[in-house]
Amino acid sequence: MSGEWAPLAGRGWVKLVMHGRILSMTCCEARSVRIEQIEIKNYRVFRNIRLTGLRPMTVVIGANGSGKSTLFDVFSFLKDALSGNVASAVARRGGFSELVSRGEAGPVSITVKFREAGG
Repeated sequence: MSGEWAPLAGRGWVKLVMHGRILSMTCCEARSVRIEQIEIKNYRVFRNIRLTGLRPMTVVIGANGSGKSTLFDVFSFLKDALSGNVASAVARRGGFSELVSRGEAGPVSITVKFREAGG
């Protein structure tokens, strides 16, 4: 998938993959960005989702337990993992067994595609 997400002028990507304790993370730094797409695999209630065509103002609506808070926790997790370390980000959420989708052994994968402002 990394070829599909290769950084382009004015674009960037972040990919986080966890296999138990093993982590692979790649980041192309950008200042002001707009998220265009996010793909989440095996992160709590999200076994395999891809949100595309995201606009600057996106409203998230759903029934209780449908994953609204989990979607926001994905961004909090990425912030914690990128600004601190992945082990503490996982620990804050109760450990890997609490983070991975029920009945799954992993890997957990979060891929964010974004465009730099003005790009």
